[in-house]
Amino acid sequence: RRVHGDFMIHFISSDQSMSDSECSLPDLQPISTDARKLTLLAKQPVTYCTGCSVARALTCPMSLFVVGLVSLTYIPHVLLTPHDTLFSLIDVTVFHIILFLQFVSYFQCALIDPGTVPPQWHNAVENDERYHSMFQRCRKSNMFKPPRSHFDSITKRLVLNFDHFCPWVMNGVGFYNRKFFILFLFYTVLACAWYLMSVIIRKYLLGMSVSGPGLLGILTLVSIILDSVLVFVLGLFLAFHINMALKNETTIEEGINTYDVGWRNNLEQVFGANPYVWLCPVFWDGPVGDGINWPTNPDATQELRLLSENSSNGGFPPSPSMSDYE
Repeated sequence: RRVHGDFMIHFISSDQSMSDSECSLPDLQPISTDARKLTLLAKQPVTYCTGCSVARALTCPMSLFVVGLVSLTYIPHVLLTPHDTLFSLIDVTVFHIILFLQFVSYFQCALIDPGTVPPQWHNAVENDERYHSMFQRCRKSNMFKPPRSHFDSITKRLVLNFDHFCPWVMNGVGFYNRKFFILFLFYTVLACAWYLMSVIIRKYLLGMSVSGPGLLGILTLVSIILDSVLVFVLGLFLAFHINMALKNETTIEEGINTYDVGWRNNLEQVFGANPYVWLCPVFWDGPVGDGINWPTNPDATQELRLLSENSSNGGFPPSPSMSDYE
């Protein structure tokens, strides 16, 4: 049990296993308490296996494209530039550390399963009709949908806290790998910015040559233009996703603050409880929670309920804590 402020998250650690018979639902009490009790198999062990499909397989060459883009900076900056000064040695060392963190984040995001609905949870809900009014059934997967889960049309699965499918990492971004997607963006922007800063320092502060004749000059110019564009574009994209994480939203849920329980608690549900490893591309204990049960902001939930009740045309969407979106 983890306690955060005035809300609680219950979960079963990943080293515990339960059979279908052990995860039967408790005797139903009023529906407000049932929602809390439905925390079956809350914490799943992280796995490095995501559903495959033809559409996902077609995105595999994107990994080679990512390596190619990095090479356009790596070749002129590391291989073709002499490193005979202390600044150059420090520069290239830090650059390699950033690249290492970038690629670890990339492959963690690409290989970690973003999380799908546990079969035991689905079976427990399906076998008790009194829970059918609390959870929608996904029309595409035919499974009951926990809050914030959505169907990924590429991997053909219902994904927990699904944000989007990213062709660059060949994987859906969801509950268990969202941290690594954000870190991949962060270290990509940092690597590009570090290279541009190095070029500026070399040329304008140290009076060193940053290009040369032939291939080195061409590649240096291309890398400067490319990294400048990436810093601007991916910097905006990174800021957008950090803002989403701070508000506990996804791109699908943008503008819905029902799950905003404070910036620290919000970030823990993405990066984990230990802030010392937030910037490390390691799973550690994983994000706080289970991807199925989500603490809600009482004020936002009440506001949505009142607006829904007062809507004359009935068109206002219900609270996502009781209904979700395809």
